[in-house]
Amino acid sequence: VDYRGEPASKVAAQHVHPDDCAHTIAQFSRALKTLKPFEVEHRIRSKHGDYRWFLVRAEPYFDPVTGQAVRWHGSSVDIHDSKLASEALRQTQARQAFLVAFTDRLSGLADPQQIQYEAAALLAEHLHASRAYYSEYDEAAGRGMVHRDFHHAGETSVAGPVRIDKFPELHRALREGRLLAIDDITESPILDAAAREHLRALHLRGFLVVPLVK
Repeated sequence: VDYRGEPASKVAAQHVHPDDCAHTIAQFSRALKTLKPFEVEHRIRSKHGDYRWFLVRAEPYFDPVTGQAVRWHGSSVDIHDSKLASEALRQTQARQAFLVAFTDRLSGLADPQQIQYEAAALLAEHLHASRAYYSEYDEAAGRGMVHRDFHHAGETSVAGPVRIDKFPELHRALREGRLLAIDDITESPILDAAAREHLRALHLRGFLVVPLVK
């Protein structure tokens, strides 16, 4: 199917957000095969390079004589503001549900280590993480202490002393009190080979560090 002389897949690759392109093409291909109406929400790039969400609908036009689908008629409606509002509401509701579950699970607990463990377990579940723990950080010694950690079955516990000074950027982030997020240790420019190997041995691919100041 052409759009002003260009294949639909090429048009999508040029104008649709890369994360939405495959889904758009799949949905349109399905519509072409079944000759059913097409509908998709995706982000379209403007001439300035930014993306906005659009609701795109199209349906085939059939030649009244041959009964063949000869073209498609469609529309694109800007839903960017409502999409962002809906996502903000979803995130707010998810945070509220997490805080309610957090309060319920910790209610009545008195043992500090058990509180830390249950809080870490809830946080790991909320973030879809394989492990989570609270570490007491000793800046002068360049190390932390993990009394008890939450981790999935089959993974190695990191409970005990942790040498933070093995990871200069982590040490710096903790000292400065700023968040540190690494999606993939194999692609991070702030980790040297030794740090990557150490984290790989712990079955970590990415991690998030949130400093908590007493």
